[in-house]
Amino acid sequence: MRTRFFIVSVFIILIFILTTRVIISESSSITDYSPPLLVDKDVYEVEETIVININLDPGKYAFYELLISASNNSYTYKGDFNPIMFFYPTEEGIYTIALVEKSTRAIYYSLSFKVIPKEGREIRREDAFKPSGSEEPPKKISEEVPVSKENEEMVVGWVNTDKKEYFLGENVRVFVEVNDESRVQLYHVFNGVSEKYMGDLNYINFRPRGIGTHRLMLLDDDNNMVSTYDFKVKPVFIGKNLKISVINSKGFEEDVELRVLEEKEGSASIEIIPAKKRWVLKKMILRNIRLDDINNSAWKLSIGVDEVPGSRISILKKRVVKAFSIDSSMLNFSKGVVSGIAVGNELWKCKAWDFNNQICLGRWVKIIDLVPGQEYNISIMPGDPGYA
Repeated sequence: MRTRFFIVSVFIILIFILTTRVIISESSSITDYSPPLLVDKDVYEVEETIVININLDPGKYAFYELLISASNNSYTYKGDFNPIMFFYPTEEGIYTIALVEKSTRAIYYSLSFKVIPKEGREIRREDAFKPSGSEEPPKKISEEVPVSKENEEMVVGWVNTDKKEYFLGENVRVFVEVNDESRVQLYHVFNGVSEKYMGDLNYINFRPRGIGTHRLMLLDDDNNMVSTYDFKVKPVFIGKNLKISVINSKGFEEDVELRVLEEKEGSASIEIIPAKKRWVLKKMILRNIRLDDINNSAWKLSIGVDEVPGSRISILKKRVVKAFSIDSSMLNFSKGVVSGIAVGNELWKCKAWDFNNQICLGRWVKIIDLVPGQEYNISIMPGDPGYA
């Protein structure tokens, strides 16, 4: 009887230990997970410091923008990310923080929090910043605020840039000099839209979008104007400055001729024609290529195009006579048209095409019928793949 009781006791203890280990293991795996964005609480007061934790691989920072939006305003962070960021809401409401993919504008992760009025003080939106069209000079705080023990330490400083005029697509270097960085906020205003800078005031380097006058405003913690500064962004006339490289899968450059068909603010439509007659394509037209996404003054573009040996293509019961692949992932454009001369009677497409290794990772789908010897046109979009 005692032996039996002992065996039952040991069995119960073993079950308890195993169960406990499973629970601890599961709870550890949950604890180890950190969401891409995190704030320390759900409700804040106006002008309270909000600490934002960004849990991303630093190597992926360049792929995202940090967007903070409320019902009647939005802020886009324009600098390099840090693991910990700070935000100071100037009005009450529901705010949403989102990590937005730059290439697709899709939201990768988001969270919301509430901002309530500061106790004993009413904050009005019009007190937060001056409208961008205002020509009112910066306030001289020393003349308008009486000196007392409460405001002896007034915030004084200035903001400016490395030059007064820029071409569209150029980076702007901003300099801020102030006696107390903890008590100021920097805003960028263009076309009536105000964006708050949330990075390090000692190093600000951003690329403004939009042609016209841009304003930088430095406000203190009571929303008094400390300094303002205006700079201009001018259009770029592309002409001969735009260059494109057509690269094959081995990394070698093909000789092509480039024609600019149309220029708009921040974009261009181009036609690419091969320099040699025996090329895989006759021509390629790309519409509305975004040039303000290119971080250099030479307007250098790059696209991958290569001819694929028919022996590397396997389509059931089909003999491949000619194949080519396109890698447009390095360009941001709205749509394109590729023209060629048919040598077969069908055109097939592999969407999951690995350009570097020149192999189809998915399946081939027929898209059009062809007439050998006649020209054909197909529409392409960014990221389009292999054809046979």
